[in-house]
Amino acid sequence: MDKVLTLTMTTPLHSLMKEEQVRKILLPTKNGMEMILYDRAPLFKKIEQGKLTCFYKGGTFRSFFISEGVCEVRENKVSITAQHIVDAHDKEALFHSLEVIKQFSKRASSAYVQSKFQKKIDDLEQLLKLFEEEPLNNLKNKEEI
Repeated sequence: MDKVLTLTMTTPLHSLMKEEQVRKILLPTKNGMEMILYDRAPLFKKIEQGKLTCFYKGGTFRSFFISEGVCEVRENKVSITAQHIVDAHDKEALFHSLEVIKQFSKRASSAYVQSKFQKKIDDLEQLLKLFEEEPLNNLKNKEEI
């Protein structure tokens, strides 16, 4: 029997991963990076903005930039929920999301709604900074291996 975790990652708009089999997960937390392994005790943890990495059988991995969120681990099932989760190789998707939210923000009818859009814009701009800081040439996408 393979010792794998079943990972689901979601945002309010879509499910990025649904029940994907991974060996381990490296999460950005308040106290630094934390590794989630098979047979881990139950956990409910706040995730900080940063890079999340999923490791697969055979040594391959896939990285994501994530805004603050939460991670729940129970019986080798991992659920990660965040406002924004972007594949580390998909900068264009992040640009597109940012532009769409900026357009909606311009149409906001109240200061309260506009402030909510501004929070989303700020989060996405922070994720864009991570793209600029992170040398992506050493990351390998799961499908490339």
